[in-house]
Amino acid sequence: MNGLLPLLLLITSGGVVWLYQFHPSLVACEHEKSAVALPHDVSNSHDGWMSKDEAESLRNENKQFSLQLKQAKEELQSLEKSLADANSKLVNAQVELDRTREVLPLDPNDTCGAPSARQDHGSSNTVYCADSPLQMGRTKDFPECQMACAFNSSCEFYSYWSAGPRSRLCRITSSCQKLVHVEQKSEVVKVYQRIVPATSQLSYMQLMGMYDSGTNLMLATLAGNFPLCCQQARRPDISGLQVPAAPHGRCLAWATPEKHVNPLKLLGTIQGNKTKYWNPELWDFRERHRIVVVAMVRDPLSQLQSWRKAPYGMERCAKRKRCPFSGATADCASKTAWLTEPCQFFDGTDGPPGAGIIGGAFGSLPGIWNAYTWGYVRLQEEAGYKSVFLVRFEDLVTDPVGIIQRISVAMEMTIEDAAIKVMEGVAKDHGEAKNRSTEMRSLESRTFMKAYSLPELKAACVRLNFSLAQKVGYPLQECQVFKDEAIAEAPIDEDHKRVEMEEKRSRFRSRYIRPPRTRGVLRTRPKTAGK
Repeated sequence: MNGLLPLLLLITSGGVVWLYQFHPSLVACEHEKSAVALPHDVSNSHDGWMSKDEAESLRNENKQFSLQLKQAKEELQSLEKSLADANSKLVNAQVELDRTREVLPLDPNDTCGAPSARQDHGSSNTVYCADSPLQMGRTKDFPECQMACAFNSSCEFYSYWSAGPRSRLCRITSSCQKLVHVEQKSEVVKVYQRIVPATSQLSYMQLMGMYDSGTNLMLATLAGNFPLCCQQARRPDISGLQVPAAPHGRCLAWATPEKHVNPLKLLGTIQGNKTKYWNPELWDFRERHRIVVVAMVRDPLSQLQSWRKAPYGMERCAKRKRCPFSGATADCASKTAWLTEPCQFFDGTDGPPGAGIIGGAFGSLPGIWNAYTWGYVRLQEEAGYKSVFLVRFEDLVTDPVGIIQRISVAMEMTIEDAAIKVMEGVAKDHGEAKNRSTEMRSLESRTFMKAYSLPELKAACVRLNFSLAQKVGYPLQECQVFKDEAIAEAPIDEDHKRVEMEEKRSRFRSRYIRPPRTRGVLRTRPKTAGK
């Protein structure tokens, strides 16, 4: 019965072909027999039996059909391969067309952006001093740039578009991630340079720190010890420190937000607060678990004097030029006003819209140090980044090897201790920068303390947050005598909000609320001379 079961099942399914495939022994038992006892559809034969010739003919038809099916599959595979080759040629042609497109040089006398000037500079990587764009044009809004990138397959490897905040020119290059700067007047576009192969793996970093906190020194130190994926064309001093990258190794890529942005505002954006200058939908905020943050902090007493010497975008806070002003206190005209008066400043960035803005509103100049440092601590505890390193400027000067070792572990980029380079010269050509030896002598002797008068030292100390300073490694020894007189300020992350609200109320009153009219006074028109 076991042998008849498959036979019966195949009969009910109605096909000699199927029976033949599973039971070839029943098709032809012996060569000398002229007929084979095979069940057959009676509609095709009058007696229900199939002759040997008919079975052979059916077998040949099956073989021919199988051969045709095989040939069709081979033709389909050949067509698919041809289509893939055609797509590859189309992509290569598009890339070649982009590279031969005319590019504005970085300097009027420099033609390195021209196709004929692109060449191998003798290193292991081909360097393009100004690579041509994949897309270039004017747009009224940044999302149009982002949309253009989404429809370009060559942009998939890169995550960033960038546009100048005061310019409608958007651009992405075929080799790097973002635009450095747009000069609106001459419309000369400065872009990143391609300095590593596109096959390298990217390790993302967000460098942060207030003005004069050591961000340029950290940038130079990183450039001298890690291969950078992209480099600013306007920083040839950093390009000279560049470490070559292996074709399939890791390279360091910068996140979009500018290094001086307010960390408390950045934290609010991560928590979902969307404003005019902050967009939580940007890649840098959504994919922050892939980013390592290095935040620079500095001794607050040294930091305040550095701001006084080179305030950059916060000059209106560090160098008071007129008094009184909106929100001024009774100490406005005193020599301590640069430390005691409310302060607000906003400085733009070269990043894309939504990537943040520098500054904010603060209760005092020491309040800026409190707010920024507290923001870095909160980023370390709450933001969800891959890692957040608080690096003291003093440690970077005295022990750069140890700092680089810590960062290399977080970035998954191994580096030998003996190969670590120390930045001995000045890290920037502005702000009266010092070299390493001079800075080390200054740190040992604390010469910056000589710039304080006693009233200024007291004004600074009573407005600094002692517990926060100690948390990041600054005991504030010179301020201990004033510790009991410390001003009870609002919570650090609320102080700048309070100042902002006061400024808004002041502007509202001055614009919409008229001064009350004096009652009981008869107003008369003054007499005109001669009448």
